[in-house]
Amino acid sequence: MGTVAPARRHGYPAVPARPDAPWLCARLHAEPRQHDAVLAEGVPALLEALPEGVRHWLFERHAGTDPNVRLCFRGTSGARWPELLRKLQLCAADLVDAGLADRLAVDLAPAIGPAYGTSGQSVAVGHADSAAVLAQLRLAQVEAIRLAPAVLAAVGMAELARAFCGEARWTTELAALWPDAGTASPAAAREVRQLIDPAARADRADWALLAPSWADRARVVTGHGTGVRRLAARDNDAALVARALDRLLRAHHNRAVPAGTRTAAETLALLHGALSG
Repeated sequence: MGTVAPARRHGYPAVPARPDAPWLCARLHAEPRQHDAVLAEGVPALLEALPEGVRHWLFERHAGTDPNVRLCFRGTSGARWPELLRKLQLCAADLVDAGLADRLAVDLAPAIGPAYGTSGQSVAVGHADSAAVLAQLRLAQVEAIRLAPAVLAAVGMAELARAFCGEARWTTELAALWPDAGTASPAAAREVRQLIDPAARADRADWALLAPSWADRARVVTGHGTGVRRLAARDNDAALVARALDRLLRAHHNRAVPAGTRTAAETLALLHGALSG
């Protein structure tokens, strides 16, 4: 059971049970149409002032009957959860005042679920992808980039696959993933095709703004891919690489595309169309 913080600037929520837990997760309850603004306008200042001992963070979106943006923070045994809770309360209050969120709920946990795995490498991937997507959301908020979310998500999937699988294999691995994803708009597929070509996008001003965070993410994902292939070989598990790539792309899609607007399979169909054109 999480602790719910109403929209006020005082009376901060107490630290939930398990104060030694390595993860603190906060849910900023907001309508899906507000999620981009919650992330781009509310989260950056929070991240710039994380307490000592909080080393990784990531986010995910949730739609359904109780839509929210879930922020998860990983800390050392000495992480200052009460200090982080105070900062989260202030962040939530600002978002409520701006009409972007309704309330904040927090909980502590020993882990955040199988989607991210349990290794430090998997956590680092979630952190790097969250940072890269947050950077592109902030740029989109000020119209420094003007790409449709589905197009940018498809290009992000391509870059993740390229880093995870390697240049020689990424298109083959993607083609085998979700073969029944369906079809996509030819015009959107052409746009994605141009953007997944590093040479074609080299002179784009918007891409120069995205490049630093995407390069940081690629380095982490490359190491993750190497580790997964090593495990697959050790355990004689030929399907492990495909499963890990599937989780990676689904997690990215969840972050990059407004909740409830389109499925990961639809975005992969767009990428399939770009690769087969």
